[in-house]
Amino acid sequence: MRAINAVGSLHGVKIVFFVSPVYETDRHDSIVNQILSRAFAPVPDIAVIDRRNMRGNLLYFRSGIQPSPLYYRIVADELRRSGLIK
Repeated sequence: MRAINAVGSLHGVKIVFFVSPVYETDRHDSIVNQILSRAFAPVPDIAVIDRRNMRGNLLYFRSGIQPSPLYYRIVADELRRSGLIK
C-alpha cells in the first residue's frame, strides 16, 4: 500500500483504497477480512474507504457481489467530503 501510494504521490495522483461490502455472505470473521484489517492497521496515513460494514442493506447492492449506484453515490460523497475529489 505504501509503494502504491508513493507512486501516486510521485505523479501528483491521490490514491484511495476501496473495500466494498459483499451482501450475500457474512465475512466479518473470515481469514481474508482478518488479513485485510491487519494490512490497514500500520498505514493509518493512507486513504482507505472500507465499507465492509455496509453489507446488511440490500439497497447498496445490484446483486450479491455488485454494489449499486446508491453505494457509489455514498462513496463519491465521502470522497468529496474528505477532499479527495471535487
